[in-house]
Amino acid sequence: MAQKITNHDKLDKIVENLIAKVEEAGSWVKPFKSSIQGGMPINGTSGKEYRGINVFTLWGTAMDKGYTSNKWFTFNQLKAKKQTVIKGEKSTQIFFFKPIQVLDKDADDGSKKTIFLLKAYNVFNLEQTDIEVEEVAVIEPTENEVIENAKEFFDNLDYLEVVKHSQPHYRPSTDTIGIPSINDFVSSDEYYSTLGHEYIHSTGVESRLNRDGFKSNAKTDYAFEELVAEIGSIFVMARLGLNAEPIQDNSAAYLKGWLSALKDDKKMLWKASSQAHKAFEFLDDLQYETAEAEVALEVA
Repeated sequence: MAQKITNHDKLDKIVENLIAKVEEAGSWVKPFKSSIQGGMPINGTSGKEYRGINVFTLWGTAMDKGYTSNKWFTFNQLKAKKQTVIKGEKSTQIFFFKPIQVLDKDADDGSKKTIFLLKAYNVFNLEQTDIEVEEVAVIEPTENEVIENAKEFFDNLDYLEVVKHSQPHYRPSTDTIGIPSINDFVSSDEYYSTLGHEYIHSTGVESRLNRDGFKSNAKTDYAFEELVAEIGSIFVMARLGLNAEPIQDNSAAYLKGWLSALKDDKKMLWKASSQAHKAFEFLDDLQYETAEAEVALEVA
């Protein structure tokens, strides 16, 4: 009797493929430029961004197939639009944890508890469908505009102090980030990638996202936190439209150092991707809070 392949098995396979991509090809998945919805893949119907490991999965498919759209649809979403998939096109599988209520066997009062069920979905890129897309001229921001946007993004993160230091780091005891001058980096993209890495670290403390194992010195916990910071930095780079190409090799080399930990626990990568996305959203949400505060001041 053939062994049943579960969604967890499928997700583990995706993780194995991502590890192989880093280990063998020596490169991470290239994020889109800022002209494509901030670089993040989105659901074509709801407009919501995909999260965690799904981001890398969809980036990978888009790169392999040469898609320029970041919009993805399920078959049912296309059917609702009275659209269809081009014959012969294959879907990309993504995963979500769906909360469901079940009876709590440990409770005597018949109460329920929430568990998370791993669900798999198949999605198609816009360019795999017969949806007619009106071509709109995309105005790429200039390099100076991208750098100014990056500077503004980090200036809005005023919840801690950034000081000059010879070695990049985040120090929980003082809640400060140390980083060399931007002029000491090969490029401004490298500088903001490093700064993003340290800011992602800063979200892990108890007063913010309180990541498990953040204060631990165990090797596996340290590896996990470094994965969160590096993956979170990649999300930040994609949002800001910074040039990730020369940084990818550095990220891949950095992540290679933790491959042994990844292989011991395949779930570590998708867990780290999920935590990295939460950290990225923490930083991203502060941009809107700052903008709302500025509007409130203008109104007052």
